[in-house]
Amino acid sequence: MPGSFGPKSLEGEIRAFLAERRLEAERPALVGLSGGADSTALLAALVALGPGALRAVHVDHGLRPRRELDAELALVRALCRRLGVPLTVARVRVGAVEALARATGEGVEAAARRYRHAAFRAVLAREGLDRIYLAHTLDDQLETLLMRRLAGAGSAGGRGIPAVSGPILRPFLGLRKEELLAYLAERDIPYATDSTNASPEYLRNRTRLLLVPLLDRDFPGWRGGLLAGSERAAEDEAALAAW
Repeated sequence: MPGSFGPKSLEGEIRAFLAERRLEAERPALVGLSGGADSTALLAALVALGPGALRAVHVDHGLRPRRELDAELALVRALCRRLGVPLTVARVRVGAVEALARATGEGVEAAARRYRHAAFRAVLAREGLDRIYLAHTLDDQLETLLMRRLAGAGSAGGRGIPAVSGPILRPFLGLRKEELLAYLAERDIPYATDSTNASPEYLRNRTRLLLVPLLDRDFPGWRGGLLAGSERAAEDEAALAAW
């Protein structure tokens, strides 16, 4: 089952992900690097795997205290030096994310994602690349599915986060975050912690901090059921598209 516990090779996970989709492992690519545990593990595993030339891209959304953001960037720079990976830093003007959220009526998380993906597209175009790795995990997938189901999403939304979407590759969607943390601990690789992850202001945080523990306590099989429903939604969507 995806996300089952036990020792795993993140490099092997990436290799299998690419092989299953017949994607060239040696192709040069960007790696989204927030500095958090997930993206740090992804970059380290890609470097260890030894594919084509990599470039990391770090987006500063200007949403947290400057001291925290500067410390995070310093950690990102040190990691890239250690791994021998070039780094591009993209900065969003302070207040721009909140302004976009107000203008569009969407949440700050969604507005930040818009800016982040715009930065990714810009760096891809400038570097002449057509592939970027992002480090979403099975935990992210389950949280997304929960939020979409509770919001009344149909079969399209019920598919969850796609493993491949245009230039975006997400090879860790079958892994739990604990597996990535174990990988970093074994290799003594430090990572940053976003202070807003503990804030109930954001829907994803409330889902992770409040809803998931409740489901774990009262519905221990909820993960498997949600993933099975997601697979059926994907099959329904594919059938409808073909029809």
